[in-house]
Amino acid sequence: IDNNTIVTFRENSDKTYTLRAVSNNGGTKTNDATKLFLLDDFDKVLSLDLIKKADEVRKRAAAAAKPTAGVYSILAEEGSEDAEVTAKIQARYEAKKAKNFAEADRIRDELKAQGIEITDIPGGARWKRI
Repeated sequence: IDNNTIVTFRENSDKTYTLRAVSNNGGTKTNDATKLFLLDDFDKVLSLDLIKKADEVRKRAAAAAKPTAGVYSILAEEGSEDAEVTAKIQARYEAKKAKNFAEADRIRDELKAQGIEITDIPGGARWKRI
């Protein structure tokens, strides 16, 4: 990508052309740093603050993922909380802790039937809608 492509983007806002140019890049390989620079530049032109928002989401997720001793953390991958899902995952944790694996499996299967996938992580569980 050269400055003409970026200028064309700024003058014409031809997103399709520009994004194709980024992905093809004239047949040359583009490293991650260059891709991030281009994305940041487009982000500034469009005034979306995507890079800033992504950094904030990563920081919140990292802070939430740090397990506290003795605390079972339940994290939603999409960032949306659901009290019913959280309660069921907590009940599954309690069943596992009591070595009632049949009940824990039943709860996991019930959530899976509702389109919820659970991934056990150190100090808790992460869930997402599938």
